[in-house]
Amino acid sequence: MSYRAESIKGEIEKFNQDLGIESCETPPASWCTDPGFHDLDQRILKKQWQFVCSVDQLSKPGAYVAGEFCGEQYLVTKTEKAEIKAFFNVCRHHAAQLLHGEGCTQEIVCPYHAWSYSLDGSLKKAPHMAGVKNFKREALALKEIPLKVWNKFVLLNFSGAQTGLDPELERLDKMLEELGTSQLHFKERRVYEINCNWKVYIDNYLDGGYHVDHLHKGLAGQLDMKDYQTQNFKTWTLQSCGASKNPIQSSQIDFKERIGDRALYAWLYPNFMINRYGPIMDTNWIVPIGHKKCLTIFDYYFMQDASAEFVAASIKASEQVQIEDVAICESVQKGLWSSGYEAGRYSPSLETGEFLFHTLVKRDYLSAIDASPEV
Repeated sequence: MSYRAESIKGEIEKFNQDLGIESCETPPASWCTDPGFHDLDQRILKKQWQFVCSVDQLSKPGAYVAGEFCGEQYLVTKTEKAEIKAFFNVCRHHAAQLLHGEGCTQEIVCPYHAWSYSLDGSLKKAPHMAGVKNFKREALALKEIPLKVWNKFVLLNFSGAQTGLDPELERLDKMLEELGTSQLHFKERRVYEINCNWKVYIDNYLDGGYHVDHLHKGLAGQLDMKDYQTQNFKTWTLQSCGASKNPIQSSQIDFKERIGDRALYAWLYPNFMINRYGPIMDTNWIVPIGHKKCLTIFDYYFMQDASAEFVAASIKASEQVQIEDVAICESVQKGLWSSGYEAGRYSPSLETGEFLFHTLVKRDYLSAIDASPEV
């Protein structure tokens, strides 16, 4: 094992979950400040199923969604046979990206040299390749990425693994269906670039409502914070809170019709969240783009007949909460660099979700180090 790998492993093992939440410290600041952890982050995230888009965005043959995750270009399409397929979004000729964003197309045509592919990834045309020896068309199809559909979401595994999902997610799936999630439809995506490590943002999400009263006055005025609950499962956490019987309309925008009777906040290891309340849902996909920078990708879902005014007001209220979260997460990231901070402590009654998150991350960090000790 290299000196660098040994050093990083030493930082990983500073978090001792075996002491229990009441006695152990949080992971050291290095987990979110040392550039060496960014490589580990990408490696462990690529091995986990990533929630890249909604099936609603692939409603008809030819529909596609293209994007990037940890340096990997991906493309999800619906074929003529109504199958959903995913591919690495690079031409097999000279690696040009094939499609961008969202849209609908009858075939996938490379913008560089006009190689074209069917929606199922097979190579259709390769101009000016006559005379090339050992040219096997089937061997030059787009490379497929393992894909699963769960609830309304399309999941990809960039490691190529076909691992199963946590069976306990069936419980969450059933819960979402009982709340009428299938009646909601994808409306739009908004992307925020945040100057913090991706784990800082997830820590903020998983603190059991610890910060809501103080940081999110508008949201807190609509919730019964005494009813806030956290349930931990093997690889996911469910936070829930009832609506206030006497909602407070503060100067900050938020309103009862958006929250409904109860708010549910589900986090799925490692970097996906589902927020379900009232007649709406939004999801957050957290994507690292550096050791001190990440993207928070919000997808918004509404009832088909939701008015434009309700949609706009709901997203505005959501963005107010996001603005507040961004400010505190960026503040935490700056604080982690301070020589006055090394590690913190948990609230045993509230921050159990964070403790689970850190325990799972440590497990996967150590596995990644052992698999490739020359970090």
